[in-house]
Amino acid sequence: MKRWQSGFTIVEVVLFLAITGLLTVGLLAGVSAALRQQQYHDAVQSFAGFIRDQYSRVISIENDRGDRDTCPVKGATNDGARGQSNCVVVGRYVKSTNSEARSFTAYPLYALKRSGVWTYSYSESEANTYTVGWGAQVRSLTATNTIGRELALLIYRDPDSGQVIVRTNDAPYSPANINNFIRNMQPNGSMYTADLQLRQREFCVYDTGWSVGQRLSVFLGAKAGSSEAVTVGHATKGCDNEATA
Repeated sequence: MKRWQSGFTIVEVVLFLAITGLLTVGLLAGVSAALRQQQYHDAVQSFAGFIRDQYSRVISIENDRGDRDTCPVKGATNDGARGQSNCVVVGRYVKSTNSEARSFTAYPLYALKRSGVWTYSYSESEANTYTVGWGAQVRSLTATNTIGRELALLIYRDPDSGQVIVRTNDAPYSPANINNFIRNMQPNGSMYTADLQLRQREFCVYDTGWSVGQRLSVFLGAKAGSSEAVTVGHATKGCDNEATA
């Protein structure tokens, strides 16, 4: 009598391998998407932490000037060691290092009062740099809900009133024209509208083509007393037009 041996046919083996392969590909795709999403969230939180640190340095002023470095404000007396000039540290100025908006440089902001008027400047030799994680990009949302190519942020304490003030722009300021930023003016000297001073600032964080679901932004209060004014939330529709970024 002929005996049949148990086993798998070639068709069954091929089907098994095909199904297993599809399941493996699907699993890896899901893991990869989850990883990209986590990397994006980490990049957003990292940038928010960088901005919070700038706030904290304004609330609790730190003098980063070297022992023998001079105060950058024109007309300041610079004889003696750090802390003995007649200028004061009042805030932080942050700008993107290039149009890719992945790296940023932060500087302490100095002020000097002469003839009853405050004059401001910063020293390019006192730079702290920061790079957004995982290749993400940060763009500032302008007053007209367009995406700025570059980013400039100023957080300072008014030396007369003590109020912490925030200003943003999509163009950088040099030490020579930083006073325009203080006076709510563009680098070229044109005025901002008054209502812009009361707006909440939004920084759109782009995932550079990843599929990460809901896009996020970092928001800054226009008048803030602490680093808690920096929050993370869902991006507004103004951040949708990534093509112009």
